[in-house]
Amino acid sequence: MPKNIIQSWKEQNFSRRTAINIKQEMFSKVIVFIKNQNVPFRILKIDKEWLDQIEE
Repeated sequence: MPKNIIQSWKEQNFSRRTAINIKQEMFSKVIVFIKNQNVPFRILKIDKEWLDQIEE
């Protein structure tokens, strides 16, 4: 985990809302490398509505 993300979360006293915001801002798209000759990776998009449900 990059230090700036950890620091941001620490500054907010490990707030749950801050963690969700960090996920939304920095991890909205995740690249996963796979063993496939045709497509070497896939892009996963994290749905905003799903992140909002976490908070409830």
